[in-house]
Amino acid sequence: FDVATGDTLLLDDIIKPGAREAVEALVDFHYREQEGMSAESSLVVDGKLNVESIPLTENFALEDKGIRFYFNPYEIAAYAAGPIIVEVPMSDLEPYLK
Repeated sequence: FDVATGDTLLLDDIIKPGAREAVEALVDFHYREQEGMSAESSLVVDGKLNVESIPLTENFALEDKGIRFYFNPYEIAAYAAGPIIVEVPMSDLEPYLK
C-alpha cells in the first residue's frame, strides 16, 4: 500500500506500461536461480509447479532491496509445496519501475 495515502498499490502502479512481460521474465529467472534450475528446465517436470511459466501476481511486497512476489499454496504448485516466494532485486527491476 501507499504509505502516504493508504491506497492499495497494484503492480501496474509501480511498473512502466509495457513492462509486465519483462518483469515476468525476471520472476521466472529468479525462481529458477533460487531453486537451482537451468533456463532449459521444465517448471512443471523439474520444478514441480503446475504452470509452464510463472505469472505475475498482485500479491507482492515492495521493499528497499526489491520486490518479493508471494504465491499461495495451489496458486502455481501443489499444496505440499507450500507458499512460494520469489525475490527480484531492485537492481534488476530499476529499468522497469516508474
